[in-house]
Amino acid sequence: MTKEIWLNLPVKDIPQTTSFFTKIGFKLNEHAPKSDSMASFKIGQKDFIVNFFTEAVFNSFTPFQIADLTNATECLISIDAENKEDVDNILKKAEEAGGNVFATGGERDGWMYGGGFTDLDGHKWNVLFMDFSKFSQ
Repeated sequence: MTKEIWLNLPVKDIPQTTSFFTKIGFKLNEHAPKSDSMASFKIGQKDFIVNFFTEAVFNSFTPFQIADLTNATECLISIDAENKEDVDNILKKAEEAGGNVFATGGERDGWMYGGGFTDLDGHKWNVLFMDFSKFSQ
């Protein structure tokens, strides 16, 4: 049985990545090694771990080519927000830190509110508040 799941992403510059994600409110994973080739963050109440590795290190993990994310995505990484204001706040912080907001905060299907941003390396992030009391069964 598995114990945990974490996400590993390739990035071009660890100090810039560390600065970006610290500015939007992610907390550094104090249990991970600190180096010029890796940064680790804990996200959310359950401390989901996201590790960022330089492209050179990431390439050593897999025989596959790193995707060019300029006009593509490998996945949409979703963050659960406490409320609509948190969605808008995270999007604002991401833009102020140098990211690109590709979807401003807005309602969807009457029970979701969300938006999205692209980080400095092109990874796509979705920030979403879900009001399940408004969800029709």
